[in-house]
Amino acid sequence: MSVRKKNLLILATVVLLLALAVTTALGAGGTKSVGIVVQHSNGKVVTKVVKVQADATTFDVLKAANLDIVSAQTKFGPAICAIQNEGCTSSANCFCDKQHFWAFYILKNGQWEVSPVGVGNYKPKDHDVVGFAWSTFDSNYKPQVQPPVYTFDQVAGITKENPKRTVIEWIAFIALALIAIGLLFSAPFAKKSKK
Repeated sequence: MSVRKKNLLILATVVLLLALAVTTALGAGGTKSVGIVVQHSNGKVVTKVVKVQADATTFDVLKAANLDIVSAQTKFGPAICAIQNEGCTSSANCFCDKQHFWAFYILKNGQWEVSPVGVGNYKPKDHDVVGFAWSTFDSNYKPQVQPPVYTFDQVAGITKENPKRTVIEWIAFIALALIAIGLLFSAPFAKKSKK
């Protein structure tokens, strides 16, 4: 077997293994992008788009967003104590402010809805937007402050969606590059074999 044929065989094996890795990773769930809108009491609004695993909860999204959150584990799941130093900055005293809390919203049909579950139990879908506001509440514990409404596309436009590639995207890119190289190397063999 010639050196070129051995190289082609090695290249084909590598491409096949990479394709298998990509297929396995994609079959395991892949990733999703989620928009976040945070309304602070001073009027500052923070927006981010975060790429996370497809099965990630809102709590996972918050952690991935690097918003400097403080949380506490409760019997109902994680509670958000502080975001970017606003709120109760000690997880040991997560509910230190008896008149405010971090209200958690889900954007549905262009309007914020208070989430019926906590951040550890809600799994946003790809291109969903979740919102948080440091808010007071009424006698029924309904939040009184909402973040501004931004669609996913608006959040992505504001934050210039995170350009970091995931491992899966890099594997797919390398696999495609190797396939292209393989096709270039195999072209001379196809011409020689026809002669």
